[in-house]
Amino acid sequence: MNFLMANQSTTRTGKGVRKDIIIPTSTGKSFKLHALYENAFDAVYHSLESTKNENTLNRLDRFYTNDTCPMCHGSRFDPKLFTNHLINKNIAEVSQLTISELQQFADDLLIWLPNDMRALGKNLVTELLDLLSPIIDLGLNYLSLMRAGNTLSTGELQRIQLARTIRNQMTGVLYVLDEPSVGLHAANVAGLIKILKELVKLGNSLIVVDHDTSIIAAADYVIEIGPDSGADGGNVITEGTVADIKQQETSVIEPYLTGKADIMQHQPSNNIFEKGEIDVSISDRFNIHNLSAKFAKEKLNIVSGMSGSGKTTLIFDSLIPALDHEIKHDEMPDFVTHIDTGGIKNVVTVDSVPIGKNVRSTVGTYTKVFDEVRKLFAKTDQAKAKKFTATNFSYNNKEGACPNCGGTGVITLDIQYLPDMVETCPVCHGKRYKPEILDITWHGKNLADILNLSIKEALDFFQDDTRIHNILEVLDNIGLSYLN
Repeated sequence: MNFLMANQSTTRTGKGVRKDIIIPTSTGKSFKLHALYENAFDAVYHSLESTKNENTLNRLDRFYTNDTCPMCHGSRFDPKLFTNHLINKNIAEVSQLTISELQQFADDLLIWLPNDMRALGKNLVTELLDLLSPIIDLGLNYLSLMRAGNTLSTGELQRIQLARTIRNQMTGVLYVLDEPSVGLHAANVAGLIKILKELVKLGNSLIVVDHDTSIIAAADYVIEIGPDSGADGGNVITEGTVADIKQQETSVIEPYLTGKADIMQHQPSNNIFEKGEIDVSISDRFNIHNLSAKFAKEKLNIVSGMSGSGKTTLIFDSLIPALDHEIKHDEMPDFVTHIDTGGIKNVVTVDSVPIGKNVRSTVGTYTKVFDEVRKLFAKTDQAKAKKFTATNFSYNNKEGACPNCGGTGVITLDIQYLPDMVETCPVCHGKRYKPEILDITWHGKNLADILNLSIKEALDFFQDDTRIHNILEVLDNIGLSYLN
């Protein structure tokens, strides 16, 4: 794929010219700038070359269009290579095969080769099949070699990395895996366990953090930490073999390992679509071909299937953009052939993409709880006497932020040739605010004290404020009471 200028057929006109311009300042002074004036084509082209700012790139997108490369036709290969064939296929055609098809192609290749090349061919084909084997074991046989990395799901990426690890045949290594089963269909977990056991057979050690009972049951040794989260966690409540864990009454996971745990089951109504439905049809997109689906309104709809079966493509690539087209008049994906919104007026998307993961982000800012807290502080007599508004109580505004760290609570030291060092701000000591802001309290606590409260503690502290308490209660109900 190439980026092509939308107006690339237009001849560039107007050579860049530098001119001196005088710019006045608010103090009455002025300064001279030696500015470059260039034609619009060059201005856009040079901006794209030099900028990394996301907002600027989005603005520049208006002047570009994405199209298939006319030379390689999207294959990425030099067309000169297309004259070489194996079983009547060139390298681009082989790259379009799925892993399953490639496995069959490798078998057919041995038969196709002339007799004097079969010994060499057998060695190469065996090596290729050895590479494909762990990928197939992990349930990735549907992927094609040319599948773009940015279209892979989290589960697919993790399994590809594991397959590559097995191929390296390293020994004496400690592998630490953080929830490798996330995003995997239950049927794929067996393949994952097989790969993990192969790593152990090679002479490696594994530490796996996971909740999946199948993976826990396959472990040689289990350490269970709890009994709850946050301040109520941090203790080893059981440890030993799986058989040992199954005998421990204090274990939280034991009922799920032994099958004694109660499974919640919902009894749906007789008419699932009594409140209406949302319909979508897709022609061809990745793994999806001529698919139609409908979802019941005012019901809990689950889209399930093997990892890579097209769940994300159906919902996030097709349904949501099609709904946005109908509701917000956004661009309709060309592979969506039909959409019926069922009268839906708004769409809220919650996915696994990190939400503004930076030093300025807190649970309070994500949930908008802190907006309500700032309003409470602005209503205090102390704040009114100093003419402070809710803006003064934001650590993202200079009116209230510590001038040394800018409200982040930390300072970053740039050490040449080494990673940056992050230290607690020596002025506010990590509290983010100016001293005059922290002098103001609400029910005996200042803003820094409130930011340090866990959700569980904040629930009691704000029990009389309905708006804040309701948001905190939702966080508590979904198991996040330990966060502050």
